Amino acid sequence: MRRNIWMLLMLSAVGCDDGPAARPTDAALADAALPDASGGAGGVGGMGGGAGGVGGAGGQGGDPGLDAGPPAPRFTARHANLRFKSADRLRGDLARALDLPPDGLCNELGQYDCIEAIHKVALGGVEAYRANIYRPFPEPSASAPLIVERVALAACTRRIALDREDAASAVLWGAVPLAGARLADVDGEPVTAALTALYTRALLRLPTAEELDLLRQLYRDFEGAGLEGSPALHWAQAACVAVLTSTEFLFY
Repeated sequence: MRRNIWMLLMLSAVGCDDGPAARPTDAALADAALPDASGGAGGVGGMGGGAGGVGGAGGQGGDPGLDAGPPAPRFTARHANLRFKSADRLRGDLARALDLPPDGLCNELGQYDCIEAIHKVALGGVEAYRANIYRPFPEPSASAPLIVERVALAACTRRIALDREDAASAVLWGAVPLAGARLADVDGEPVTAALTALYTRALLRLPTAEELDLLRQLYRDFEGAGLEGSPALHWAQAACVAVLTSTEFLFY
C-alpha cells in the first residue's frame, strides 16, 4: 500500500508540472540577477476569469557609477623614513644622472673636488685623517642646501657645455638650440625629449604633465624677465638644478 501511495504522489507532481517550456532557463535566471542600466521589464498582467490586470511599470535603469569598479589603490609607506643621500651617494648619483666623472662634477678653484675635498663633512661624510671626524653628523648641516645647489649648478653647467660642444653624443640638450636668443618652440618635441631624459636619468621615472608644464612656464618667465645672454641657456641650467635638488632626488 505504501508503494501505491508513493506512485500516486509522483503522478500528482507530474500532473501539476507545466512542462519544460514553463521553466526558466539558467541563462534567463542569470540575466534576471544582473542589474541592467536600461530598466527592468514591466510585470505580467494577472490572469483570471475577466480581463488581465495591467502589467507593472518597468524598473529604473541602474546607476552607471556602480559599474565603474573600485577606486584605484593608494599606497602609503608604513614608515616615513627619508634619509639624506650624504656625500658619497650624492656624488655617485649626480655623476650617473649627468654622465660625468665623479671628480668632474664641481671643482673649487679648478682643482679641488667640491664634495670629496671641500664639503664632504658638511654633506654627512667623515674625515678621519685631516679633521679627526670619525662619525657623520646625525642630521644634514645648515650649509648642506647651499652646497648641494653649488654642486648641482656646476655639474649642470658642465653637462650643458659638453652637449653644446658635441651635439651628436649629447646626453640631454643636443637637440635643443641653447645658444640662440630664445627657443623656437618650448612646447616642441626637442624640449619635451630633453626634459624627459633629465627626469628619466635623475629620478628613474617619466615626468608628469604638470611637471613638464611647470618647466615650460619657467622658460617663459626667463624670457619675459629680460635677462642678459640667452634665456634658453639660463633656463636649461635652472631646469637641471631644479630636478637635481628636488626632495625626490636628494633623499631616499
